[in-house]
Amino acid sequence: KKEHRELLDSNFSFNSAWYTNQKSYILASAIRISYEIFPDIYNLLNDTVSKIDTKSKYEFFITSDNAFNAKCISISEKSAIIVINSKVIELLETNELAFIVGHEIAHHYYKHYSFMEDIDNISSEKLKLAYLSVSRDMELSCDRLGLICVDNFEVAAKAIIKIVSGLSDKFIKNNFKKYLSQLKEISHSGLVEEQYQTHNNW
Repeated sequence: KKEHRELLDSNFSFNSAWYTNQKSYILASAIRISYEIFPDIYNLLNDTVSKIDTKSKYEFFITSDNAFNAKCISISEKSAIIVINSKVIELLETNELAFIVGHEIAHHYYKHYSFMEDIDNISSEKLKLAYLSVSRDMELSCDRLGLICVDNFEVAAKAIIKIVSGLSDKFIKNNFKKYLSQLKEISHSGLVEEQYQTHNNW
């Protein structure tokens, strides 16, 4: 899909004022993950970063948000902030968390920030579909790097089931093949058109 990337690529540059404001907001509304406060999580993050990217500086924060989400904000080519919602920490085991963290680190590692755009600002249908296609490719690449971080498909698969269901180990038997069989039904239902999605259906 080289033509899609060529269609979207531009002379990207960091807006230092915007990123400074973003970091200021995070410092005020979230808590930095340090060894002194969150030793187990801190050690996991260091181990995960060392498996992927030792050339960039990453800062990790937890925010008290019940939505299952995490995000990566690239501050520069060599630094990024990753914000993890508390719901993610509560729901996932430590090794499963590595899959999510690896996914977010990958967004910076692969320089996905140079492709980020507000989909609502894209008026051309051709450009919008190209952007969405690239977005799905980016998410798939990040999932693959997340899998490398855990080095265990069963761990990654269970993390995905927890993400989709919002349930903990208490309620789950890890049978990812069963979930995949459900996803195969989508192509026959006509309910979802993947070309209009930013993420793949796992």
